[in-house]
Amino acid sequence: MIFVGDFAQLPPVGGENALWHQVNTVVILRKNMRNQGQSVDDVKFRRALENMRYKACTPEDIQFLKTLVLSNKPGCHYIGSAPWQDAPIIVGENRQKDEINRLGCLRYAADTSQKLTDFYSTDSIMMTLEEHREKSTIKCKSRSKVNTMSAELQRLLWELPPSSHENHATPVLTLCTGLPVIIRYNVATELNITKGQRATVYSWHASKGQYGNLILDTLFVQLKKPPTPVNLDGLPTNVIPLLPRKNAGYVLLPDDSKLYVTRLQIDVLPGFAMTAMDKVMIMLNSLHDHHAFYTALSQCRSVVNTTILQGFDPRIITGGASGSLRKEFCQLELLDDITRLRYKGELGPSVQGNTHSLLIESFCEWKGKHYRYVYLNVISQGFNAHRRGELTLETVRDNF
Repeated sequence: MIFVGDFAQLPPVGGENALWHQVNTVVILRKNMRNQGQSVDDVKFRRALENMRYKACTPEDIQFLKTLVLSNKPGCHYIGSAPWQDAPIIVGENRQKDEINRLGCLRYAADTSQKLTDFYSTDSIMMTLEEHREKSTIKCKSRSKVNTMSAELQRLLWELPPSSHENHATPVLTLCTGLPVIIRYNVATELNITKGQRATVYSWHASKGQYGNLILDTLFVQLKKPPTPVNLDGLPTNVIPLLPRKNAGYVLLPDDSKLYVTRLQIDVLPGFAMTAMDKVMIMLNSLHDHHAFYTALSQCRSVVNTTILQGFDPRIITGGASGSLRKEFCQLELLDDITRLRYKGELGPSVQGNTHSLLIESFCEWKGKHYRYVYLNVISQGFNAHRRGELTLETVRDNF
C-alpha cells in the first residue's frame, strides 16, 4: 500500500489505528510544486506556510500575511475592482459557500446584462433506509416519516441550499451564459471531465418538469484550461455536454429531520467559492485551526494573486502545535531518514522493527543519542518556549 497525505492539513491518525503504526517506509516530498515563484514575497509566503505547518508563525510571518488583507487603500488589492471581483473565495463553511455562490450569480448576471434562469431538480423519496445504509450511519430515529413526494414537499426541497443535501446536489441551478461553474463528478476522466474541473456555461437544452418548472436535459460547458484540449464532433474546442445524474442521499429538513431522496440534476455548482485556482480570495475568519489556515493558503499558486478577506486571528497560527502533532512530525522525519539510509545501503543491520516506535528505538540505539537530523530543527519551532533549541534524538525521546 502507498499512503499519500499531509498531517499539516489533517490531524494525526489516532492510536487505535494499528495499520498506520506498521508503515515504516516514509518519503517526505519537500518542494512546494504549486507555488514556485521566485519573488521576495513568494519566498516570504512559502516561509510563512512552512511555519504555519507547526502552528509556529513568527511576528514577521504575521506582518507579511496582513499585507495580503483586502483594502480600498491606494496600492492594496480591493474586492470591488478587477480581477478580484471575479476571483473565487475559499471559505470554511458550506453554508457560506452557498451564499457566496448565490450572490456571485446575481452579480455576474448584472455585470454582463443577462437574466438568470433557474433549473430545478427532480426528487423522489427512497423507498427503504436499507438502500442508503451502505453510505450512511444516520440513526433511524432521525429519519423523516414522510414517504411520498407531494408538490408542497418538492417546493420545500427546492428552497433549501445545496449544502442541505448529503452530497451537495443542488436543488436549483441558477445559470446564464458564461457563468463560471465547477464540475462535481468524474464524468469522463479521459476527456478531462473530472471533479473539480472549472468551466463556464456555454448553452443548454431544457424542458418542463412535472410541476411546470424548467429542468435541464443537457448542459454544455466550456472547460477552462484542461490538461489537454477536448474536441467533440459538432462542438467547439473544450465544449462538452453534461447530463443529469441521480444522486442518492439524505436532505436535512428545517426541523432537523433527514429525508432520504434520490435527486436528478446536473452535477455542477457555481464557481464563486471553491479551492485552488489562479486568483483567489480566502476568508480566514471562517476557519477554526491552523490546519485549515494552512490547507486554504497552500492552494494559492502565487502570492501576487492571493488576498485575504476580513483579516484573521494570529493566535490560531502561533504558539506551537499540539504534542501529538509534533510527535507525528518527528517520527515521520526520522522514518524519512531511515528510508533514505536504507535506499543508499547505509543503514545498520540492527535497525529493525515492525512498528514506528520499535524501528525508531533501534535507530536511536544505532546512531547514538546525539545524532542530529537537519529537518528536525524545523520542527523545534513548534515546541513550547522552554523546549526551543536544536533537536537531537535524545530530546525527541525525552519529550515524546
